Amino acid sequence: MIRRIPLFFIAILMGLAAVGSLDASQARGQARGAAPVTPQPGPLSISQVIESLYSLGVTRTEDLVSKNKVQFEATPEIIGILKDLGATDKLLSFIPMARPQPAAPNPVVEAPKVAGPVRVTCEPTDCYIVINDRYYGLTESHSKDVPALTPGTATIQVFNNGYDPQTQKIQLQEGRPAEARFQLNLTSESQVDKGQRLALDAMRAIGGFQAVSLLQEFQGDGTLEWKDEKGTLYQGSMKFTKNRDQELQLEIKTKDGGSCSSLVSGDTSRNTCKGSLKNSEKFVSTAAADLLVYEVQNVIASFLSGTPAMVGNAAAPQIEMQRGDASYVLTLDQDKLPAELVHTRRGATTSVTNVRYLDYGKITSGKYPTHLQISVDGNAMYTFTINGVSTRSVTVNRR
Repeated sequence: MIRRIPLFFIAILMGLAAVGSLDASQARGQARGAAPVTPQPGPLSISQVIESLYSLGVTRTEDLVSKNKVQFEATPEIIGILKDLGATDKLLSFIPMARPQPAAPNPVVEAPKVAGPVRVTCEPTDCYIVINDRYYGLTESHSKDVPALTPGTATIQVFNNGYDPQTQKIQLQEGRPAEARFQLNLTSESQVDKGQRLALDAMRAIGGFQAVSLLQEFQGDGTLEWKDEKGTLYQGSMKFTKNRDQELQLEIKTKDGGSCSSLVSGDTSRNTCKGSLKNSEKFVSTAAADLLVYEVQNVIASFLSGTPAMVGNAAAPQIEMQRGDASYVLTLDQDKLPAELVHTRRGATTSVTNVRYLDYGKITSGKYPTHLQISVDGNAMYTFTINGVSTRSVTVNRR
């Protein structure tokens, strides 16, 4: 029977025979009946075992391997070659089995570097957040913590309906928190829309259209405190009357017998002063004009007829109106009642008049301030204390 030797075996045999203790070419060249060469004592190499099987046969090879042992292990590849050459299970049992190779260690995967969290805060409203072109949703109660960001430069964008979008770039460090604060500003369209709504809220707070209509013509009494140019403080009782034509008459009397009267109509006035108030015409004319201009329903009517814009926030709402070279900023209190007016006149010199509305009294259909404080350029000028205001159908009394 002729044994077929695989090409793989022939390649091994040809490569190893040259350095083995057996000379393969010499063994194949022996004449029939010549004595085969026996390997030298000592552990046999794979090439020696292969050559022994090829030249000496299985039985002799079993004896050699059992006595001398081998230098190699029984890997699946070697067992396959030896079986192809006729190796028996007995012969293979003399070859130690290959020791299992240790499992390759799992590759070390470096954990990604993480920065943050980043706290994003928005005022005066909640905002939507985008960081490095990824959307992170809406803040809750004006803030939100965004975790697991990549260290480096972060581009943070925030926006909400009615507000101008804003962008910040901050540097994020691995394992360190960061914070980005935004103060959102209303768009110009939203400022006008909210300003008009606040002006309507102020009108409703004092009693709505009905109160404004009734107070177009009224009369009142109370006291007036003022300072002259030298800073001397004066006090007197007052009475005033206003008609639908926006004319106001103011009468003042002091305890020492002084008196003044002023009738203001448009840009003109007629003034008379006697006794201790003689030569006080300029003062009484200014006081009457300011009472007419800054009377609360007149102020609200001016804002409603203009283009008011919101400039404050929800905690302290303010509305602003521009007219020519003058600006008006009205602050409302928590009840949406006018609390303070700042009137700025611009020209060769800038002058600022500050008006405070205090202690609103209740009326049938709304409220009316019983104290009116006016200062000019930081200097207190007048304090009107109103004891009562009456119209044909409404009476206002101090608390």
